Amino acid sequence: MLSHIEQEIAEIKNAIAEHEAKVAIAYAHYIHALSLAVGKYLLNAVFWLCTHEYPQAFLALPTAEKQKLQTAIQNLAKSCQVKLKAQLEQLPTAQLLRSAPLDQLLETILEQTSQSANQLLQAQGIIPVVQDSEAEKQIAKIRLRAAEVEYMDRSVMQYRSEIRVISARCQHLLTQLDKKYHDKLIAEAELAWRSVFVPDPNR
Repeated sequence: MLSHIEQEIAEIKNAIAEHEAKVAIAYAHYIHALSLAVGKYLLNAVFWLCTHEYPQAFLALPTAEKQKLQTAIQNLAKSCQVKLKAQLEQLPTAQLLRSAPLDQLLETILEQTSQSANQLLQAQGIIPVVQDSEAEKQIAKIRLRAAEVEYMDRSVMQYRSEIRVISARCQHLLTQLDKKYHDKLIAEAELAWRSVFVPDPNR
């Protein structure tokens, strides 16, 4: 009984290791696709804001200033890509198996990038600067969202879905492993009981 449980534990551990390796591979693809998608997403967001929300302000800029703004936004996109890739690569495998740390880190970086983009646009006079907090909420701004990045890019969504599926399987295996360890303790306790038990001869 005990040897059978130990064999099952070994098999589950091997399965977990295989799934963690699969997660690492899928995650590497995800980071690459995501960093590219975020850069495109930012450029598209700024393009839309300059041409659809504030076309008059953008047209009022001299050609040199238009080019300066575009260069600054492209540099910001590259900076965001580098930061995103570096920080996501530092997440340990254990955190990859849960979506919360990944989502939180991604949202934080996108929020910081959105703020930087809006500051650039305000500095160029594209986005109006207002002091009233309520009025500020009504102003069209860059608001990058992780869910929108995944929705807009099929490869990012595909790799993220793959990570979720593998992670769910891995979590199931970890639950099974905990149960098997508990079963092992019970089997060991039963074995220990029997090894020292001396029946009462008077019964």
